[in-house]
Formats: sequence, C-alpha cells, structure tokens
Amino acid sequence: MNAKVRQRIGRTAAMTTIPRWHSQFAKRDADFPFQLAIHTLEDDFPAHHHDFLELSLVFHGRGTEVIDGVLHPMKQGTFTFVMPYQIHEIHVDSSDGGPLKLYNCNFGMELFWGLRDNFWINKFLLEADPDLPSIVQLDENMYAKMFNLLEEMRTEYLGKENVWRRELLFAKLIEVLVLFDRSRREQRGAESGDGGGHGRRWFRDILHYVHTHYRTDLTLADIASHFHISAPHLSSLFKKRLGQNFVEYLHRVRIRHACALLKSTDMTVSEIAFEVGYSSYSTFSRVFRELKGATPTDFRRMRG
Repeated sequence: MNAKVRQRIGRTAAMTTIPRWHSQFAKRDADFPFQLAIHTLEDDFPAHHHDFLELSLVFHGRGTEVIDGVLHPMKQGTFTFVMPYQIHEIHVDSSDGGPLKLYNCNFGMELFWGLRDNFWINKFLLEADPDLPSIVQLDENMYAKMFNLLEEMRTEYLGKENVWRRELLFAKLIEVLVLFDRSRREQRGAESGDGGGHGRRWFRDILHYVHTHYRTDLTLADIASHFHISAPHLSSLFKKRLGQNFVEYLHRVRIRHACALLKSTDMTVSEIAFEVGYSSYSTFSRVFRELKGATPTDFRRMRG
C-alpha cells in the first residue's frame, strides 16, 4: 500500500462517525433476495454495514479493505465474505493499473431458512467463528475455480427466468461459500467441525430476529410473543441449543457490533452504547469488560 493510499485511509478514519447503514439492494424485496454484479470502483467506498450477507472476489486492480478496523490488502484473488453488521470500507489504489474490479454478491439470510437443521451452512451463518478471517487470498487454482463459478452464476443470473434457475443459483452460492470456508480453514489450520444442527427450523428464525432487532429494547418476552411460544420454553431453547441464555446471547451480539464501532469510528463510547441497544452506559461498560476483559476505552486504544 503506497503512502498516498495510507494517508487517505488515515483521513477517512479521522472523519468517520456513524457508518452508513444499508438494508436494501435491488432484489432485496423479491421472493428470491439475491443479486450478483461486477463492480468497478474508481474511488473509495465509505464505511458501511448492512443486515444482509455480502461476498466479493477481486479480479483486477489493487486496494485495501478495512473490516471492523483491520486493514487487508486487495488484489486479484482476494475473496471477502462480510456477515451482517460488520463494518467495512474499500480504498482503491488507482496508481496500480486503474480501477478495482470485483464480483459482488448480496443475498438475504432468508435464502437458507428452508434447509435441514443439521446442514453445516446453518452454523456457518448463525454462529460465525470470530477467530476465522472474513477475507482470504485464494491461491491460483482456487482463484480460477472461484472466478469461473461466479461467472457461471452471473451468466445464469442475467439470463431469462427459466425452470431451475433459482435452484441452480442457490446451489452455486452454497458451493462458493463452501470453497471460501475451506480455503480460510486450511490457511488457518482450523477444525471444520461436525455440522451439528440448531434444532427446529424456526429457532434459526428466532436467531435471525435477534440479529435484526438487537439495537432495540429487545426482551425474551417480546420474541416469545412474536413467535407465539412461551417465554420459559424459549429460554430453555437458548440454553439447550447455544449453551447460553437469551441475555448472554443478546449481549454478545451487541458487544460484537460495539467492537466494530470502536475500531472503525470516532463515535464516543456513550454514543456507541446507545447505538448497539443499551439504554444504560454503566450496563454497557460492565458487560463489555466482562466479555472483552477491558473497558471500551482501553479496547479502542488497543486497535491497530
């Protein structure tokens, strides 16, 4: 990364407040919430986050992507998979061969609601391992395979609505996610796990509901009422399926977002506390220290 790009990133970080929030893309409201396109970036893309899933593959140019405050180089073969609520921004290095070109795919988690509970993809999406990277540099063979797969998907996506079109796109999307997860696990030497399930399908819907409403004054009773089940039964499900109660799970979701904001913005700690759903600063500070072993202020100082 050259000096000009590094300076531009520094200026952007200094000016950042609340990142843009994206909840929509062209096909978000369709019954098949999926969009695939080639993006050509000549200028930097500002910090933002969203409530859908996004993947990309660079095939031309260079740049830098900042994900939750961590800088990653981008070049041909860089694959990124961003979970909902992760904050990221892209800086283009226009001095090296022109614009940054990449395949970009947005899709809603609703696509996966009909899968069997014991499919590994459910754990992959709903229990993201924070120790696994969101970005990976593919080797030459894997890059060629992923590039061809995404081009096949784009051709299918831009074609006419035919029998099996959506099923084929969905199958190829699963393959892309599998190849990505295998690549990053091989590079990190991580265990793949046994693909244990979450239980009944609607429990996944409940987790998704938490992930889309955690910034509100969300309670166990609210969720139980929304899904027409009893609060005690829902409480036992959280403990049985996730090994933690509802409040613990909600705290982890909120604090994960708070960490991203501390690393990626200049918002005050109080502003972040309210942004992620806490009405009490003292509660936020206490929970943050319990989960991260440091105060929010100390955590921000340690960002690098």
